[in-house]
Amino acid sequence: MEVPLKDCTTLEQRAVIRFLNAEGIQTSQICQRMKNIYGESCLSQKYIYKWVNEFKNGRITCSSGLNVRPPCIRNKRRGKLSKGVLFLHDNARPHTSCKTVSTIIKLGFEVLEHPAYSPDLAPSDYSLFGLLKKELKGKRFDSDEDVQKVVQEYFPTLPKSAYKEVIYKLQERWRRCIESQGVLDRLRFLPIKKIDQSTCIKFCVKNEIKCANAFRMLTEAYGEATLDRSNIYRWYKMFSEGREDVNDEERAGRPSTSTTDEKINEVEKMILASRRITVREVAEDLNISIGLCHSNFINDLGMRRVTAKFVPKLLNCDQKQHRMNIANEMLDSVRDDPNLLQRVITGDEAWVYGYDVETKAQSSQWNLPHEPRPKKARQVRSNVKVLLTVFFDCRGVVHHEFLPQGILPASYAHFARSNPPETPGFVEEQNWLLHHDNAPAHTSLLVRDFLAKINTLMIPQLPYSPDLAPCDLFLFPKLKRPMKGRRYATLDEIKTASKEELKKIF
Repeated sequence: MEVPLKDCTTLEQRAVIRFLNAEGIQTSQICQRMKNIYGESCLSQKYIYKWVNEFKNGRITCSSGLNVRPPCIRNKRRGKLSKGVLFLHDNARPHTSCKTVSTIIKLGFEVLEHPAYSPDLAPSDYSLFGLLKKELKGKRFDSDEDVQKVVQEYFPTLPKSAYKEVIYKLQERWRRCIESQGVLDRLRFLPIKKIDQSTCIKFCVKNEIKCANAFRMLTEAYGEATLDRSNIYRWYKMFSEGREDVNDEERAGRPSTSTTDEKINEVEKMILASRRITVREVAEDLNISIGLCHSNFINDLGMRRVTAKFVPKLLNCDQKQHRMNIANEMLDSVRDDPNLLQRVITGDEAWVYGYDVETKAQSSQWNLPHEPRPKKARQVRSNVKVLLTVFFDCRGVVHHEFLPQGILPASYAHFARSNPPETPGFVEEQNWLLHHDNAPAHTSLLVRDFLAKINTLMIPQLPYSPDLAPCDLFLFPKLKRPMKGRRYATLDEIKTASKEELKKIF
């Protein structure tokens, strides 16, 4: 018979209680086993029963502190949870409809209260659907049946421990919700301490549980956070040889085996084979730490992870060559006539909204170290909007007008007949060149016929090139930026604000 352990902390015994409870062992047997191992230093039977109930009700931490459960769980009698179903879903309209509520009542389910605007407290939102969508991203499906088939095949591949871990995280999320005073945030959770698992391994050794069974029990209890097989077998061997301390020994250092040329070459091969592979995946495949693997990426290989750059369109070789040809023609024209750009009038139209969401840079602010990070709810543009068309040259605005939809040719006619005071006689002499982009409204047959009748000369616009359209590149961003985050109730207010911003620009 093993000698009872005397020097064992309360925290270590709680870890053992959590470990045995996850294995499905009855509370009376947990008390007996712990009494045999810990002797007089064992926790009292009342204390063990208390912590077993805590872990059964969803607690995941072994340390003392705030332990939060909603009232509908906290007030249950012992054994009540095993008699019925507690149903948890968010407050989406299909979930709270009369038909759904009546069906739940008929089934005899008890619904757990879910706070409004709390996706961080809904297991499907904070975990399950995220894992599913990550698996499906980047894949193409030809039909709804293909999507359904992939989804149905995905869920059985998840281990049972993953579902268990998702549900048990609710305990910690409720606690963090109270600690943050109800503020909605993306929450991170403290990882399970390594000492908890080493304590459980030591307990298995004292109970003469085989190492393979101990590894299975740990996997069942800790899921993905379980130590790898080699570490578990190493701890098991040390405890079998008489080790008592469950903490790692302090070490001055050891030779690194993850920065050798062979290991770096293996890392490089894996990256080149799959550019989107993560550091964690490489570290697990090569059995090295995440920190050293990250160092191989950054320091040894000189690589960095970058996101794809969004462009209006991915051009083929012919389109790129066409852009270059037009750009060369325009440069030659400017060399032949240095005053060419003074004759150019460019124009475009854009929607101005009664409310437009401010940019991330606009909502930034200075904070003191102890102040929390500000938060901003997701917003959308308003439906109140007006179409603004503007023509300008190097001297300033030639013409601007607020238009209803579908009368773009009339706007061109009005512009062509106008005689701006800044440039008297400029339009009548037909000495100007019109520049606009290739939007369908500008290249329609109606517009082209109208411009041909008034003998308007055009400057070619490169296809798919908003970066070469002055209105898109310069005017509209500068016009709209000060108006973002402000609310305008009527179209007249929008027009007045737009005119004021135009005057500030020119």
